[in-house]
Amino acid sequence: MIAGLPGPDTRPYHETGRPRVRYEEPERFADCACLGDLSHTWFGAGCSLGRRRPHALAHKTEIDARYRNCPQGYYSGPQPGKRQYTKDKLFWVVTPRFVADFCMPAEFVSTELQGVEAIAYTMISNKDEELCETDDHGQERCSRPFEHHFEIYYRKGTIPKQIEGKYQRDAGPASRMLLSQTREAFAKRLKRLAGNPVPGATALFSLNQFELRNVAEDGRAWPMGALYSGHYYEEIFEGIDFLALDGGSGFTHLPNWQQKKRHHLIIAISKPTKDGQQEPPRPYSAPPPKPEEFFLTIELPQVLADRIVENDVARGFDAVGQAKRVLQVK
Repeated sequence: MIAGLPGPDTRPYHETGRPRVRYEEPERFADCACLGDLSHTWFGAGCSLGRRRPHALAHKTEIDARYRNCPQGYYSGPQPGKRQYTKDKLFWVVTPRFVADFCMPAEFVSTELQGVEAIAYTMISNKDEELCETDDHGQERCSRPFEHHFEIYYRKGTIPKQIEGKYQRDAGPASRMLLSQTREAFAKRLKRLAGNPVPGATALFSLNQFELRNVAEDGRAWPMGALYSGHYYEEIFEGIDFLALDGGSGFTHLPNWQQKKRHHLIIAISKPTKDGQQEPPRPYSAPPPKPEEFFLTIELPQVLADRIVENDVARGFDAVGQAKRVLQVK
């Protein structure tokens, strides 16, 4: 005992008045044979690592045989019979080949997916950025912008880069949201990086290279918003590159969307030129291009397009509505 400090409480636990805490036993320890009530604690769970009951070993062998026998790897999300898995909040569409390579659920397969091997989609909210406005009475109203987030797996080299590199990591520190560059300073920075690329920090893809577009009833691909490259890894798996794209939300609130009867979404990809600039822009009065006019298009399956639209309607940024509120227009 240390002088000045109270000694240990030697009373029976039920007399201390403190609630008894029982920890949920981790799945990986559920088949460990421990003695007494210690089996419900982390200490007890660790006491018998390596001593598994025969039925648990048989279950693990069965799961491995069903879900861990594919050539490239395995899917860690939930599947029938699994007791331990990683929570999956993404919406997947994948090719049959990708499913076979990674033992993924058969319901992820889409025969409509064209141009890439797999897309994992979700809608994300930037926790570091909050947009606010005040009314005439000084009352503040704030909201966090939501973005459409795509994680794309594709055959190596399918999507061209403006600068060769093996990886790109999008760093978004919280303070950076409050500091904006002038157009001149930003262009100067891009030129400097193009001449002396910094591994990992230099954007390997052009700013305007990716767009979410809607192929309407006229066969034209109408722009719904730009997509910006985030993380990129060359050959994240053998023969497979990875690219994450993010784009602003709210296109379903715009007249351009509401006036179109047919909604077929694609990701349109342009080919960057050698100097890092895009091809000459189309005249403003020219009609939108057709899908085949782009260097590459990723055909989004209808089931994925429906999820994107559903999310955008529910949580997309309503620029028109916000402008009406600021201007007090009904």
